[in-house]
Amino acid sequence: LHPEGGRPMRRSLVTLSTLLLGGCALLGSDAPPPAPDPAPGASSLHARVETARQAAAEDGATMFAVDAEASDVRIHVFRGGRAPRLGKNHVIAVRGLKGFVALGSDLPVDAGFTLAFRLDALDLDPDALRTETGGSFGKLLSEDQIEGTRNNMLSADVLDAERFPEVMLRAVRMRGDWPMLVARTAVTLHGTTVEYDTLMRVTREDDRLIAEGSMVIRQTDFGITPMTALGGILGLQDPLGITYRLVARGA
Repeated sequence: LHPEGGRPMRRSLVTLSTLLLGGCALLGSDAPPPAPDPAPGASSLHARVETARQAAAEDGATMFAVDAEASDVRIHVFRGGRAPRLGKNHVIAVRGLKGFVALGSDLPVDAGFTLAFRLDALDLDPDALRTETGGSFGKLLSEDQIEGTRNNMLSADVLDAERFPEVMLRAVRMRGDWPMLVARTAVTLHGTTVEYDTLMRVTREDDRLIAEGSMVIRQTDFGITPMTALGGILGLQDPLGITYRLVARGA
């Protein structure tokens, strides 16, 4: 993600794309081995969401459809290395979220959700979100910086979005009690599925659910090495912070 003063390095969720030294962009790196071919259906996670939705509805669950426009999911990427002040933090908005929440009964253990979104729909560093986040995220980035970051992030050397275009999140197990729930969530990214816990506060209304919370995932869990440059002077941290406010309406 655009640390300043180096050359792009190898795999990372968001890779150094353009480093300006004296007004000149330096490009190039050793290419990592190609990612393996995805399993059949790996690029059809949205279809799997629909299949899961139909199965839950057929089981008689009360169904809620995710309202993408009303929901707010953000991914925070943190600058690292030995001189982090030379780099940049990034905030990414998830757009076009698809999915559902199913309530099998009034017990949290019978609740579940499945969500998915496309990587090419991610909105990198919108001015409004950088300003709202503030602090070290507050400085706005140029269109060229954002576009360079996007191209590298989606490339075969990083997320390989052509082979693995989608991300899916699915509740494996629900614990806690209303309104504070702990969701064991399976995250499928870059052809790998890893489980994490997320604590969420859920507001229940007659025709609407609102879930608010956060979770932390690690790039290395998905076989992605956080970027470093200049012998580790610049780089990105492994953890990615995700905050969310999910709104689902009665279907």
